[in-house]
Amino acid sequence: MDQPGDLADPVFLVVYGILLALPVVLGVLWSRFLLRAPRADTPRSPTPYQLAYLAGDSERVADTALAAALANEQVRLDPAGVLSATTRPATGPFERHVQSCARHGVTPYVIKLLLVRSEPMRALKRDLVGRGLLVDAGPWRRVCWTVYACYAVVFLFGLTQTSTGVPIGDLAAVLVLAAVAAIVALAWATGTGPTRPSRAGKRLLRQARRDEPADTATRVALGGLTRHPEPATGRALAWPSRSCARAEHRDG
Repeated sequence: MDQPGDLADPVFLVVYGILLALPVVLGVLWSRFLLRAPRADTPRSPTPYQLAYLAGDSERVADTALAAALANEQVRLDPAGVLSATTRPATGPFERHVQSCARHGVTPYVIKLLLVRSEPMRALKRDLVGRGLLVDAGPWRRVCWTVYACYAVVFLFGLTQTSTGVPIGDLAAVLVLAAVAAIVALAWATGTGPTRPSRAGKRLLRQARRDEPADTATRVALGGLTRHPEPATGRALAWPSRSCARAEHRDG
């Protein structure tokens, strides 16, 4: 070993390997702490909208509301892809919102944007968070960014060792590993949605999926529009998912 910090030193390689492992261990432990909900209030008969928010955030709730309103004949979808309200009364807050928006004929895209910003959507989120079934993603993103920062530091530290005169080939494996870990952590941080289901929320979803739902709203809530019993209708209601996520994130 020519230099005290030479990465060619087997002992130093072990230390560097530990540095590579520490951020992910930190991230796993921290995230497990955030996702636990010791006082979760789990409903015995969850609504399709509760399941939809846990399974796919506000976009899935909007899909579920449209599917339910169509199945209950509270709105109709014409061949041009325009929704219009019927005279059949809507019962729940989401169906009423869909029917109200469709009174003058609008596309599913417009109704979903309005649903994402609606008070029923905010009330549903507050209810799930209060029950301990949903956790806000703000702390979760901080975990991801912390892991990313740790890996960036580890990568830069390894990169500085090239100044010791060690051939880059000796450093390639550990540097590539550190760089990949940093990129994965960055993607994890930027790709996290506004909310995540807690452990109790995930258990509720698993139970609901085991029960094999038959009604249209619950099928869409758990599996999205691809699970709609009428594939053509599901395709007509589908739209780019990122628009909905961005709208919810802007509105808090």
